[in-house]
Amino acid sequence: MLITHKCQYALKAVLELSRRYGQGPVKSPVIARKQGVPVRFLEVILNQLKQGRFVEAKRGVSGGYYLARRPEEISVGDIICFVQGPPQVITPSPVDSEESGNGHAEGAFDPIWREIEAGIDTVYRGTTFKDLLDRQVQAMANQASTYII
Repeated sequence: MLITHKCQYALKAVLELSRRYGQGPVKSPVIARKQGVPVRFLEVILNQLKQGRFVEAKRGVSGGYYLARRPEEISVGDIICFVQGPPQVITPSPVDSEESGNGHAEGAFDPIWREIEAGIDTVYRGTTFKDLLDRQVQAMANQASTYII
């Protein structure tokens, strides 16, 4: 499965807003800078996420974007499916049966492609943005504990 740049940026934006959940609105240039996303592209993505009710916006000097739900209520799969549709494994194109001499082999792989799609979907939908933040905190703690001078 390929994740588009647009989808990657949407995931990064939601991750940054998850990191700042409960701290008030965050301006898009701050999100863009922290996550390495072009500001103009991010604005379009944030508006799309707003339409999907993942984020909300507050106008004005103290305005910006914030999550519409808690980080533990939004999965990676929710964002991916909203931005680019459900995960699909990119399967090899069928080989011409005359060239391969065995035109029936492709159907043998169909069940495995479906299993892979189901597995990817399970991981995406089973991983929330809170899970991602918890993993980052754990990884940082592990790095700090193995630091030797």
